[in-house]
Amino acid sequence: MKITFANTIAELCENIPGGDVDVVTGALGLDTRIGPKYLRGGLGYGGPCFPRDNKALSFFARQVGCQAKLCEATDDANRRQTERIVRLVLQEVAEVEGKRIALLGLTYKADTDVTEESAALKIATALVEHGARVQIYDPSVVNGCWSTPQDDKMTYAESAVACLDGADLCILATPWHDFNELKAEDFLWNMKRPVLLDCWRFFDRPEFQDRLDCLAVGLAPVQERAKVEVAS
Repeated sequence: MKITFANTIAELCENIPGGDVDVVTGALGLDTRIGPKYLRGGLGYGGPCFPRDNKALSFFARQVGCQAKLCEATDDANRRQTERIVRLVLQEVAEVEGKRIALLGLTYKADTDVTEESAALKIATALVEHGARVQIYDPSVVNGCWSTPQDDKMTYAESAVACLDGADLCILATPWHDFNELKAEDFLWNMKRPVLLDCWRFFDRPEFQDRLDCLAVGLAPVQERAKVEVAS
């Protein structure tokens, strides 16, 4: 529920001049009754535990004649977060059919090889259904821990830089530490259009913001943040 709440705050911040989800959740996390853990806006939760356990509790409640509306609402909001990211891509890339989308990260979180209920994989699948060609790079694949998707419109790249080749948009889906090695030049020189959708504000620094067309989950558009800075 904390993850979903943080994602709700993230969407609000995207629509408020100067909005920054990390500022809001950082303040909330200072309250010892809440705490900072899991209070980070980004993609929805995934993996083998949270989705299963939440649905199981909802099912059990129905079996004993109770309601678990909070669990159901959390599951619904988590699903809609993935759909929202897909909509952002479709808004940014006109006529997405046949276009290349680079996806950095596929596992449900960094430092694991698990893709079960991964928001990144769901996004990739949805974009393929819209006709896009998705190029994927995840460090766990290099380590031989994960099998390539069985779809000819999903291809595996041998490196993060190779993943960017000819892409019309890049999605930073899983914040692997390895991606810190990427430079703005890698996007500029390899992508067809240097558009970055950063789901974790991983590249939120001038090197990228000043040179790429950056969209970030949980942040107001760069131009809106600039207006607030000037006004202050």
